[in-house]
Amino acid sequence: MKYSELKNILKNETLVVPVEHSQADEEFEWNLFDALLQNHAVLSDGLQNNWDSESAGTFMYNKIGLRLMPYDLVKFDKLPAAQAKHFKRLILSPNGQKFIAHSKRIKNSEN
Repeated sequence: MKYSELKNILKNETLVVPVEHSQADEEFEWNLFDALLQNHAVLSDGLQNNWDSESAGTFMYNKIGLRLMPYDLVKFDKLPAAQAKHFKRLILSPNGQKFIAHSKRIKNSEN
């Protein structure tokens, strides 16, 4: 898929961020493109599904990470068997890393 097509798809996919997971005074709508660009460092380190169900990490795993999987921007990390029994971790895929790098190049060329 072309970069511009994927960018448009991600910009049109929105999620509502509740107050408890934002720095705003009220919930707000966010698109997946901005969520990915602003949280790529977290995704590089990995999002795990074993955090407290009310935590920001669980929100990011369920509402951002899992929704980026169909676009091959994130993937499940290979974990040792002992860890894999208890949780899964999402990380940026190679395509996700390329997408982030290309987005940064475009943003820098616009400035």
